[in-house]
Amino acid sequence: MKTSITSPKNESTQLSLFSDAQSAAKTPAKPVSSIVAGKKEAVSPKAFYQYFMLISPPDTIKKKVKGMKITLNKTIGLSRENLYSIAHISLHSFHQSVPMSPYFLSALQQVLSQSSSFAVKLNGFGLFDSDTNKKTIYSRIENTNHIENIRKQIAELMNIPNKEFVPHLTIARSLEIALSEKAMRIIHQDRLMEQFQCNKITILERKYENGIMSNYKVFHEINLR
Repeated sequence: MKTSITSPKNESTQLSLFSDAQSAAKTPAKPVSSIVAGKKEAVSPKAFYQYFMLISPPDTIKKKVKGMKITLNKTIGLSRENLYSIAHISLHSFHQSVPMSPYFLSALQQVLSQSSSFAVKLNGFGLFDSDTNKKTIYSRIENTNHIENIRKQIAELMNIPNKEFVPHLTIARSLEIALSEKAMRIIHQDRLMEQFQCNKITILERKYENGIMSNYKVFHEINLR
């Protein structure tokens, strides 16, 4: 029997993962809504929880990507979001008015822990449209079947559509076209051909309350077989 849990539909796979050193955002949040038990409910703008599921590469890759960001910042200038975001591969994110329930976490653990660990191979760079007249630079992933399957399992468990998705590791997002072309010429000088073993899925949590968004913190890690 397939396990399925109704969960918020509002998702974004393009969130940034900020370092703990970055100050919390103080901009007011827009009113949001979520789907709970099949019914749409208004989420108070005063407080809500945001969860982000991702694959975290080893520190060696994080440091290499960080070095590329520093180089780009010196040559074309990057936003704080781009400069301080930590290398990761996005899976799913959602927000809700209450903390994640132990029942949902247990179900997620049960489903994902049955997946085998797998190799992730980064090979070169690509560009995709991130906004009108803007581009995002990312590192290509050669073998994406395992990542796509895990994302599909999460979507089925949450009872949300599994939207079209290209697994990737973001280098810099939402750059002006001219800057993105220059940035591509610069980073191509640093070959990013790395491979690592994915043996866990990381869940991050942050909270918006009283006009302040906290930094993401590790909420739970699910080990793969």
